[in-house]
Amino acid sequence: MSPSSTPPTSTTTELANQRNRAAAERTLLAWIEPCLTLLGLGITVDRIFAALLKVFPDAVPRLSEQVSRVIGLSIMALGLGLLALAIWQYKISTRSLQREDYILMSSRPVILTATTAVVLFGMISAIIVLVRSL
Repeated sequence: MSPSSTPPTSTTTELANQRNRAAAERTLLAWIEPCLTLLGLGITVDRIFAALLKVFPDAVPRLSEQVSRVIGLSIMALGLGLLALAIWQYKISTRSLQREDYILMSSRPVILTATTAVVLFGMISAIIVLVRSL
């Protein structure tokens, strides 16, 4: 602790803040894994269709290659977006802990944004699959 910082009001309060900071870090780390998985899945979708086009040039139409590229990039964008939301949530949590008068800041905007992004992505993917099957 630096000399210019104010001492904690009590040991119990400081320990509670440390537990909350650790919980925020664990939550951030828990979000990183699925975000990295989505990034890898997006790359995989793009690469699989590129390999299929190389092996079976007549079997995979050009439109499928473009759709697979869009789907792959969309999955990667979803992963990056969710990672940005997780970092935003972490910053909200740690900022509220740094205040002397601890105020629990609402995480509702982050949760609503993440939920909306996942639902929209699912709906768009379902529409693409339905249109492609017709």
